[in-house]
Amino acid sequence: MMEQATSFIPAPRRRSPKHGRPIATRQPPVEPLTLVSAVYDGEVDLVLTLTFSRAIDVDAIDGAAIIVNDPGAMLDQL
Repeated sequence: MMEQATSFIPAPRRRSPKHGRPIATRQPPVEPLTLVSAVYDGEVDLVLTLTFSRAIDVDAIDGAAIIVNDPGAMLDQL
């Protein structure tokens, strides 16, 4: 008697959901930056102090973009 060839199709591999995939960690949403206070001393040193709701990177600030409209200070410099 002759042996008959049988075809064999292996079942797809089962993957454990915990294996091989990194777990995505959700980071809390970043709150918008809020200016909490601004103090301007235009009489002595022309100092502007800004306080924000969270820490900021001062290296990323463009100081030329901050404008204080103080007509009294402009008159003193003339």
